[in-house]
Amino acid sequence: MSAIAYPYLRIDAAEVMADPWSVNEAGWSLLGEYLPDWDYASEIRVRRSVKINLGSIADRLGIAVSELRLKIVVTVGTGGARQDRLRRIFWASDVTLSQADFDIELLLDGLEIAQHFTLRTDIVLAGPASAGNILAPKRTGLKLWDDELKVRIEPEEARFPIEALRFSDIFPDSRNALWMLEWTPAALDEDFEGSFRLFVNDDFPDFVTRVSHGDVTTLRLLMDGVRLQIVRGALANDEFSTTGIDPEAVTVAAAVTRWLLLAFPAQDIAAVRQLATFTPGRFEAAIAGAREETGFRA
Repeated sequence: MSAIAYPYLRIDAAEVMADPWSVNEAGWSLLGEYLPDWDYASEIRVRRSVKINLGSIADRLGIAVSELRLKIVVTVGTGGARQDRLRRIFWASDVTLSQADFDIELLLDGLEIAQHFTLRTDIVLAGPASAGNILAPKRTGLKLWDDELKVRIEPEEARFPIEALRFSDIFPDSRNALWMLEWTPAALDEDFEGSFRLFVNDDFPDFVTRVSHGDVTTLRLLMDGVRLQIVRGALANDEFSTTGIDPEAVTVAAAVTRWLLLAFPAQDIAAVRQLATFTPGRFEAAIAGAREETGFRA
């Protein structure tokens, strides 16, 4: 990860004591990057405490502590494959000498959340805009400190409709396969959601049970295989190219483009096709490892 060099002084990490976010599920507990066993009819209550050392910040910026004005803002974003589709301010407060410690608690409506939610905390300059030393921030609204937590509320694999069938009856030529993906590689411009049907073989009840119970390892292996089949199908289509494809779009081509950008960020489509042909082991491992936070989201 590369560091960002800002053209003005920002708040040092030691000047803000921010507790991790907690969630209330029959009692408060640490909020992680995935919130399992949750449904859209439920509300999500989260909280954290933040303490800001205004005196230290003012000293470094060369601004009298009585004059330095900051604002702390919490925004919540949701939806989108890689970036939030929607984001709005949920909570904000001025930071002053008399109020620099905050207990922040938010109640999120489940009906307003899709796929994930992102909790972002920012401390911004509210004034004055002309005081301080030469490196002090001068424009109201500049971000001086921030942190972010992205929480998935759906499993990565939830967008695939999965159906259990007895392959010995329906697909006798594939009776020993654990799964089968039904899709059309020629239809890469179609919406990702609705373009696939994933069948699991009910002749192997242990496997079906692991899938239906959300066994992490089983689902990861299954979805890695599905992802690889989709990517190889797209690459086999001579008309497919990542050029001009918006990776944030909702099509199959956009999803494949995202995965290829994650797996091979410095390679053009011709080089990727060469890798798939001549170094299949490296190619398949890279595709399996190209995991984005929102999984198979289009």
